[in-house]
Amino acid sequence: MPDKAQVILLAHANVTLYALCFWIQIGTLPYLTQKFDVDPVTFGNLQTTFAVVQLMGGPIFGRFGDLFGCRYALALAFSSAFLSYFLLGVANTVFIIFVSRLPSVFMHAMQGAQMIITDLTEPLERPDKLGKLGLSYAIGMVLGPVIGGWCTTYASEQVAAFVAASGSLLSIAVVLLFIPSNTKGFIIKGNGDDKEVTKKSKKLLDLNLFTVLIWRNPAARKLLFVKMLSGLPVGVLHGMFSMIALNHFHLTAEQNGY
Repeated sequence: MPDKAQVILLAHANVTLYALCFWIQIGTLPYLTQKFDVDPVTFGNLQTTFAVVQLMGGPIFGRFGDLFGCRYALALAFSSAFLSYFLLGVANTVFIIFVSRLPSVFMHAMQGAQMIITDLTEPLERPDKLGKLGLSYAIGMVLGPVIGGWCTTYASEQVAAFVAASGSLLSIAVVLLFIPSNTKGFIIKGNGDDKEVTKKSKKLLDLNLFTVLIWRNPAARKLLFVKMLSGLPVGVLHGMFSMIALNHFHLTAEQNGY
């Protein structure tokens, strides 16, 4: 079994691969939908479907990680990614493209990797380690569109989706083989009532636990508000930039990747 440093390194590698595959299909998606004469409004609805599904699945995924550990949480995340990209690759109608967005409900590998880093680091070093995890994601984010552009230009949009699916399949194998199942310790610092609630709760969906951890915690409420407010314009840009590059600037898939 890998030691602590090796597990952290594997978490970084999986995050890079996750981002790589995600941005391969993000850059490919507009060119695939163009084959079916999808207009910008429908494409926006497609991206909204993805965002809503992820928003709904995020809290459930986090709770799943609390109950079953990082290994199975990451395996679930990469399985969701594989299914989403595979469906995108075999899509032959706009309906199937919309269906391919649904498995992304549990596609939260970055959060799963953050669980590992949180479990295996001391509080004082944790911000630095989590920041470096973001750097690993950025590496995949930079390389993904380029590789996706190459796949689309020299093969097809479907091939790009299958490449992303293959990368997710590799991550599933790495997680199940090398990530230990006991990294997660559900320990919440707070008052005695908070600890008692978290220890007793074994439910996947627990509104009482949500109330204790979020609504009774002013710092958590403020952080959620800031993240939602700052994430909205970023989401709009990420969601529509490729379509703008395609329709307005008439960029090829390879040019858009760069």
